[in-house]
Amino acid sequence: MAIWRQTYQGHCRPLNCWGTPIMRTLISCVIAVALLAWKLIAAEPVIDTSGSYLPFLDLPKEKLSTELQKVVESVKTSKVPSTREALRAVLSFADDRVDYMGRADIGVGANTLLPVGREVLGFASASDFVWVVHATTMDKKLLQVFYVSTGTGKVLPVFPEAPTRTVQRTGASRSAQGTNSTSSATDSRR
Repeated sequence: MAIWRQTYQGHCRPLNCWGTPIMRTLISCVIAVALLAWKLIAAEPVIDTSGSYLPFLDLPKEKLSTELQKVVESVKTSKVPSTREALRAVLSFADDRVDYMGRADIGVGANTLLPVGREVLGFASASDFVWVVHATTMDKKLLQVFYVSTGTGKVLPVFPEAPTRTVQRTGASRSAQGTNSTSSATDSRR
């Protein structure tokens, strides 16, 4: 007992040491860490879409933030609510145009769902989304890229416009060609 009194003399006793500065600091740190952990757990999770909303369409509503729930609802109530509908729109578009996908070894798949940043006249409004659909060969070589608007349901071929209709630049200068160069380039794309 003499060692016990000698060791803790002038310091706190084992069961009566809550008032010391060291213990107050320790308790404050534990409370601060607990509050920070609670704040992080209670906060709504930040989900990085990396631009594409496609992975979130099949997730349960409970796992989505309120912003993503609005996006998913907007897409699911649109004219093109799913990848299947986007593929159907592209295939019906390409059926009328043999030069787009006239090969038998082509696969078509929706790769991305992107928000439209501004109005594209006759295609999409700024609040719409576009499905990005790739037409590839069986060995995954890109042949064609299509955009499908969720608002209008229209299909826009983007890359290349058509395999047989490419515009090639000639070596002649613009001043020598005049305004006819613009109309001939436009005509060759049609």
